[in-house]
Amino acid sequence: EIIHCRLMIAADGRLSSSRRSMGIPSEVKDFGKTVIVCKMEHEKPHSNIAYECFHYGRTLAVLPMIGNYSSIVITIASDQADSIMNMKDQTFNQDIQTRFNSRLGGMMIAGKKYSYPLFASHASHFHANRFALIGDASVGMHPVTAHGFNLGLRGSKTLATVIEEALASKLDFASVEILSKYNQKHQRSTRPLYYGTNLLVDLYNSERLTAKVLRRLALRFGNNFWPVKKLIMGQLTEVQ
Repeated sequence: EIIHCRLMIAADGRLSSSRRSMGIPSEVKDFGKTVIVCKMEHEKPHSNIAYECFHYGRTLAVLPMIGNYSSIVITIASDQADSIMNMKDQTFNQDIQTRFNSRLGGMMIAGKKYSYPLFASHASHFHANRFALIGDASVGMHPVTAHGFNLGLRGSKTLATVIEEALASKLDFASVEILSKYNQKHQRSTRPLYYGTNLLVDLYNSERLTAKVLRRLALRFGNNFWPVKKLIMGQLTEVQ
């Protein structure tokens, strides 16, 4: 079946076949890590607070869900992932509870564990002839900053805005000129956060003493020096 349209918008993931078929190259960074995701029930309420715990060799994210449930996201070296995937539920429950310092009381797995290879990607450009990329097909982020979804929404909004402006001016919304505006705006929005996040990840993955010192200093500087903190918040939330 052939479907005709004025503009094709692709959002088919980091390994986008649409992007490849349109000849758009993408930079890919393989972190050599595996992400393990599961749902857990806990005794204490999470109060809608999300946590990110940085341990040597792994990170643990606890993301609130409805009721006394949270999504657990573990990032670990791929050669160690099987040991967690094959861990008995009781052992896994105790391990997560201990690593999370029992902030939510007893924790119990509520379903299966799933694993995914971790890599980031950034398309060299987000448009071609009557074609645009959004979502992970344009930028696939490392989850450490938890802003991949936000960037996806931002890209969709940016594209919608330039299309609306073109329609209001009675212009061809799928023309190269209009899509170039989307590309320029979204590239400016994504590249600093993409490379900054990758740099942060590299810093936290390193076991060298200099890296350990630098990451402590970087976190303190970013948290206590207001102009830098404001810049980071503005980049993440678009609040100036």
